[in-house]
This record gives sequence, structure tokens and C-alpha cells, in this order.
Amino acid sequence: MVNISSPAGIASFVVLFICSCAYLRRVPRIRAVIDRETKGPSSIIHKAALVGQRLPNIMTLACLGLAACIVL
Repeated sequence: MVNISSPAGIASFVVLFICSCAYLRRVPRIRAVIDRETKGPSSIIHKAALVGQRLPNIMTLACLGLAACIVL
């Protein structure tokens, strides 16, 4: 288990948040809600989903590196 106050915990939170937002953006009913919110505090979900979909190779490497860091 990783604590959120440690650097590994913050990295795991960010990577999992981006991956979750990118996954939820693929669901048709949720995609409409995410794409509608492009301004304001809820735009963070929209931006994270875009990062996850536009940089899938980098996110894959980040997930693998994070898994190796947590396991070791």
C-alpha cells in the first residue's frame, strides 16, 4: 500500500486518475458529460481523459514503471 503523501503515492494517484478518466470517456453516456465540461473545476476530468487518449504509449510505460516501483 502506498501513502498519498509520498512521491510514489502521488504518482500512482495521477496515473490511475488519468487512466480512469480515459476509460470513462469511452462510455457513450459518460462521454457526453465529460466533453460538455470544458471550463471550470470539472474540466480537470476532461483534460485528464484527453491526455490518456492522446498519449497511450506513455501512459502504458508510466503504469508499468509505477507497478514495478510499488512491487519492488
